[in-house]
Amino acid sequence: MKLLDQDFPVKDVPKELSETKTNYSILEKKYQDLCNDWFALQAESIQNKGPRRKWFNSKETGKYLNKSLYTLQRWRSNHIGPRWGKNGGTVIYFQDDLDTYMESTIVNNNYLCQTDNEKD
Repeated sequence: MKLLDQDFPVKDVPKELSETKTNYSILEKKYQDLCNDWFALQAESIQNKGPRRKWFNSKETGKYLNKSLYTLQRWRSNHIGPRWGKNGGTVIYFQDDLDTYMESTIVNNNYLCQTDNEKD
């Protein structure tokens, strides 16, 4: 091996590493393998996360629930209504939280229609 126009003895270097061209191809293959492994891990993690949750801003939520923006604002300040969060300065609601909230507001009328004997 030559370095700065001087010969230095090189011991215990595998033959494939002694040639620059071969050394480059080995490194290139290792780099490609690492990249492929990384992309495979990324694809696997994306698949495991499942579908992204759909979210609405306040205006879209008002349309979805048929409520005014004032009502939503009042619910937030009184700590009632569906769960909400903020993304930067935007109030957001997730669709599944809105659906859960609406399901929780359903009243079971069967209880009201029962006679006193059936209630006990």
